[in-house]
Amino acid sequence: MGPAMKKTTLTAAVAALGAATSFATSDAHACSCAFGFTEFIAPADGAAEVPTNAKVWIGGGHWGMGDGDASSLLTLVDAAGVPVDVTVTEIQGDMDVLAVLAPAADLDAGSSYTVLDGGGGVLTSFTVGVEGDESAPEIPIETNREASSDPRGPMPPSSCGYSDMVTIDVDSDGLFVVANVEGANALNTDGLSGSASQMTFENRLRIGKAGCTFSWPDAEPTASTEVSYGAFDLAGNFSGWTDGETVTLPAAGTTTGGTSCSAAGPTNPGAAVMLLALLGLGVVRRR
Repeated sequence: MGPAMKKTTLTAAVAALGAATSFATSDAHACSCAFGFTEFIAPADGAAEVPTNAKVWIGGGHWGMGDGDASSLLTLVDAAGVPVDVTVTEIQGDMDVLAVLAPAADLDAGSSYTVLDGGGGVLTSFTVGVEGDESAPEIPIETNREASSDPRGPMPPSSCGYSDMVTIDVDSDGLFVVANVEGANALNTDGLSGSASQMTFENRLRIGKAGCTFSWPDAEPTASTEVSYGAFDLAGNFSGWTDGETVTLPAAGTTTGGTSCSAAGPTNPGAAVMLLALLGLGVVRRR
């Protein structure tokens, strides 16, 4: 192969490396936290027999994803359209924000109520039963746990960085579950305000760091931390916390717990792209 041909081949290999790297990182714009704000409303639209002491819980996606003032963007009205006197607080998680509307007095038994957004749109309407609810939900019980850590390489698997996560499924009769990681919570369970390491509305806690999830900011392969969790019900009663327990991440590139005990080899596309490109350059040099 003449010098001109070698130069052309090397240039093509470098171009391929650039294209491959661009492909591997082309999802940079896709690492968005918008998906994290859960579309959550309770009481649900059409709900009946709602406790007279119920609170209204609205996920952040319904009032500006936490960017606005919930007290000016959410209104609870009775069947005649008269605003109900409420105190509005917020509970923040790593990916979600909840606005909590607590009526100053018990809601009228048998009456209907509606929650309006800032534009007057209806978010939910419900009918109140005849009794209040003073009983706290049961403390959640763990049903499954799985931990995984991404393999490490020249670059993360995605533009959102590495994922190091412990997933805990729980059985709960509450409305939603909150987690306290490393005692980092600043949650007022009586005042229904402050922040929790994480909130889940699907009985699945994700403790770790991955993209927009940062319930455990210091998560990394083989690290351990202490976690406890509890549940709220519709009336704002809190179950209390579980005893703190240690959760541990596995070595990079592996998965433990659940139905799988290890990952099936490296899954880092960035590393694969680099390896292929370097092999290509090696072929050019041998020629």
